Amino acid sequence: MFFHFILIFLLISNSIQNIFKYNLFHHSHPSEPKKPSNPIVIIPGDAGSRLRANLTGKPSTVHIFCDKTTKDYFDLWLNLELFSPLIIDCWADNMRLEFNVTTGMAQELEVVLPPSRLRTMQRSFTSSALLFPSPKLWGPNETFVITPRKNYSLSNIEDFFTDIEFPQGLEQWKSESPSLIIDPPGVKVYCIYGSEVKTPEQYIWYHNWLFPDYQPYLR
Repeated sequence: MFFHFILIFLLISNSIQNIFKYNLFHHSHPSEPKKPSNPIVIIPGDAGSRLRANLTGKPSTVHIFCDKTTKDYFDLWLNLELFSPLIIDCWADNMRLEFNVTTGMAQELEVVLPPSRLRTMQRSFTSSALLFPSPKLWGPNETFVITPRKNYSLSNIEDFFTDIEFPQGLEQWKSESPSLIIDPPGVKVYCIYGSEVKTPEQYIWYHNWLFPDYQPYLR
């Protein structure tokens, strides 16, 4: 048992030393000139996210030093320190999904945060403006949002952004909408898509008190 403890301690110590060396030799300063290097491949969403989580009581852990509960929220982003042997297992166990044989779906940890609490973060993603109806594909009177009080289309899209208290979204939409190119590219294109995957065309709030803070019904 003592030998195992010494071995684990040496492995963790060696990993921390490697992390320190990596930060020491690979950290660049603003004053340093940029040098040509290898291409950069960006994989969105890999290695966690900027959201924070709080463990309220896991039934089991993969190692004795992995937390079952936490006093405060912690960052889900995978830091270099978490690549240490054994410690990486704690992060992987917190992020894993479980297959539910009853529903036939993979089930993640229970989410108790209302969608409206994520609104500030989601609205900061300017790429979301590309998901709004484009004048190149939608008619001016095609309704995309339905509420008991008012319906919204491209003809009154300004009212939509005003009513959801997001005027900046209108400017994002104006900026991104003209950049949509639907002309044939002139080269062979391979499209990979799913079958029987419904694309929402309308968002419906059946009650005024639901709009816009609660999830709509999709049609």
